[in-house]
Amino acid sequence: MKTKQHDLYLLLWGLLALTIPTPCAAQHLDVLTQVSAGKIAIGAANFDLGTWTIGQRVFQRELLSNFRANDPGFNALATGNLLLEPGVIGFPSNHDIFFDLLSMQIGATRSNLFYWDGMDPGDDVLDLEDVQFSLPPAGTTWNLFDDKSNLFIVDATDTLVAGGLVQRTSSDTNPGDGIDTGSLHSHLLIRVDDGDGNTQTTPPQGVYMAALRLRSPGFEHSDPFLFVHRTSAFPNQVRDLAAEWADLNFESLFGVPGDFDADGDVDANDFLLWQRGQSPHPLGTGDLADWQNHYFQASPNAAARAVPEPSSLALMGGVLLGGVPFWGRRSRNEPYGPFK
Repeated sequence: MKTKQHDLYLLLWGLLALTIPTPCAAQHLDVLTQVSAGKIAIGAANFDLGTWTIGQRVFQRELLSNFRANDPGFNALATGNLLLEPGVIGFPSNHDIFFDLLSMQIGATRSNLFYWDGMDPGDDVLDLEDVQFSLPPAGTTWNLFDDKSNLFIVDATDTLVAGGLVQRTSSDTNPGDGIDTGSLHSHLLIRVDDGDGNTQTTPPQGVYMAALRLRSPGFEHSDPFLFVHRTSAFPNQVRDLAAEWADLNFESLFGVPGDFDADGDVDANDFLLWQRGQSPHPLGTGDLADWQNHYFQASPNAAARAVPEPSSLALMGGVLLGGVPFWGRRSRNEPYGPFK
């Protein structure tokens, strides 16, 4: 009976989506990717309104009936563009920008992919209290192809996926002005898969939420931001409600300062990332201070804390007491592009 009710609910939503205009989000709104004070800054590139503003952190779009999308895209304006806000600049020319896919936390559950079935449990008026993100059905994955067609997968595990190339910025937009800067406009392919290998079956209808950040050599990586996609069986109302919930709960979805691997706590693994130059400011004293000040602190409702490896305890002991140890050549296990 529950299955029949669910199918009827989806049918009604589908009919509403076809017959009732929904107020709505811009048709071309990309992730604005700029630089502010040495850090990658994220915002909204609204091509419909002609505005490019820093600050937006949740981006809601829709998947087609084949569970694919190439929105939102990524857009970066060159330094000096009059559309940019004061203090915001562009990237250098011919400069690579990369993405990573992050874990989030809801309650005691950490995952790099969350799902809401879009249903109204009370069968009354759909509102924020009805938004209930949880793990997607087993086998469901959210897939992102980079600019080189490399595939990166989030699979509803507590895993940071070091991603690939968003795009390389253009050549210098005005070689004669003495400012080396390029622009960028890229739309990457997103696909949700049910993981069973059967082309006759599809992933569950509903809303999918994934978290990203951007990184680029020479700049502090961006703060996290969210992609919220509805499937074709639901109207924008469901998607926009999920996006509103995500924005209201944004801070609780992510970790604490010093959590360089974004696994929900600050532990020995984060210190090793700092030692290898893989924190936001490679080998920076500020990042080390974040780790020292929040060691063994977990994000809200973190399920567990990692236990330091015995071989790391002696080294960390000196750091926690204020000393900085000397080490030799650092080794790195690089993803696509510099993981900084």
